[in-house]
Amino acid sequence: MRYLLMLFMIFISSNLQAYCYIINPESASNTKIEDVIEIKLDSRNVFEKEVSMVFPDSFSGFRCLGGTAVENRFKTTYSSGNGETVRYKIKDDSGHRLYVDVTLFVDGSQTGKQKANETSQASKLNNNLKYKVLAKVVKVEADDNSIKDKSAGEAFLLGNYIKVKPLDCHGAVICNHDNTNHEYSFKVPIKIFFTKTTCSLSNNEITLPPISLSDLLAGNAQVEYFPDALKFTCDGGLGMTTSIVNYHFSAVSATNGDYLANELTSADSAKNVGFKIFLNDNLIHVNSDEK
Repeated sequence: MRYLLMLFMIFISSNLQAYCYIINPESASNTKIEDVIEIKLDSRNVFEKEVSMVFPDSFSGFRCLGGTAVENRFKTTYSSGNGETVRYKIKDDSGHRLYVDVTLFVDGSQTGKQKANETSQASKLNNNLKYKVLAKVVKVEADDNSIKDKSAGEAFLLGNYIKVKPLDCHGAVICNHDNTNHEYSFKVPIKIFFTKTTCSLSNNEITLPPISLSDLLAGNAQVEYFPDALKFTCDGGLGMTTSIVNYHFSAVSATNGDYLANELTSADSAKNVGFKIFLNDNLIHVNSDEK
């Protein structure tokens, strides 16, 4: 009976010991920037790409043992919640900038079974694991210190990262290696490019409609004018400009201070009466470069 019990325990033990572990867990995180994903936002405001994992050679290898209770597989998880978005301000050296939300997705998939009693390089898992990067241009009304600054074309590692873990096996009774805290931490390297936009006016000269002397005498000295043809035309497909658009008004007619001189001299004209221009109730200084 005692021998039968021992055989039973050995049989159970041999069927509980299937698992993988990372040989050197301290060497399972990438800090070197290589195999960079290039995100180009020149003619579109959304970038999406599915990418195969590329573990660097510096990652420690792993070893898997045989058995049936815990399969010798790895699974992907996320550092702090799947789909978390990090916002970046991408700047160039001429004052242009673009705000981009970057989201990292993993599907929680598992690798195929790894061979038992075999030591393997981490790169063996590359073909089994994929992730997706989504970058989207966003409009920001007010900047704040929480937005991370990066230079256009600068390679950097995303703050959120992917964890690749062996299926858990822990406890001295069934495992010789507690792999609970074993994981490959894969930080995704990216660089973001954009082409700065330039803008122009569809019509550079505005002619105000005439006001008759009878209108002035009747107290109708204010004319609202909304030129439909006056529009900003900007190149690129980002849906917004990469810098603040500055403009100013300059007088074509003669001026007296901020007054535009009346150019009509007919008998029923206002003659020496001048006019001021207001935009959104703000006086336009026509003799300066106010923007």
